Amino acid sequence: MKYAIKNRWNGSVIFEDEIECAADESEGVKLGLAVRRAVKAGVNLAESNLTGVNLARACLTGVNLTGVKAYGYTFNRAPIQLYDRYSIEIWDGFMKVGCEVHLLSEWHGFDDRRILEMDGKGALEWWQKWKPALFALAEAGDRMELPEQPAQEQAA
Repeated sequence: MKYAIKNRWNGSVIFEDEIECAADESEGVKLGLAVRRAVKAGVNLAESNLTGVNLARACLTGVNLTGVKAYGYTFNRAPIQLYDRYSIEIWDGFMKVGCEVHLLSEWHGFDDRRILEMDGKGALEWWQKWKPALFALAEAGDRMELPEQPAQEQAA
C-alpha cells in the first residue's frame, strides 16, 4: 500500500512510497515503516509530522529530525532509544516505555501502584531495576526539559 509522510505545517507530502503491511495496521506502524523507507532513501525528514510513529528497531543515525513533531511537541533531535523487556524512547521532557508515554516528571513521580497498573508485577520489578539508569541517561543527554515551541505553534 502507498503511504505518505507529510509536512507538519502545511500537509504537503515529504515522502511517499509503498510499504508492506496489512491495511488495518495502526497508523504508528504504517508511519514507522514509511520512515524506515525514507531514511534508506536519504530523505530529509525535517518538518515532518511523526506523531504516533512506531520507531522500534529503527536506526536513525545521521537522520535530520530538525522540527519533527511528536507527542504534541516539536523536537530537534532523535530520541535516545533502548530495547529490553520494553521498547524505550527518551525524548526531550518525555519518555515512552512500551506503549506508555508520559512526561519525565510524571515517570519520576509514579508510585509502585501506578507502575503495577501499567503491566503487572513484571513491570514493577523492571522499573525498580531500570528507573535510575533511565533517568541518568535522560539527565546525561540533557533530555529532562520539554523543548521550547516556536511562536507559530504556541499561538495554535
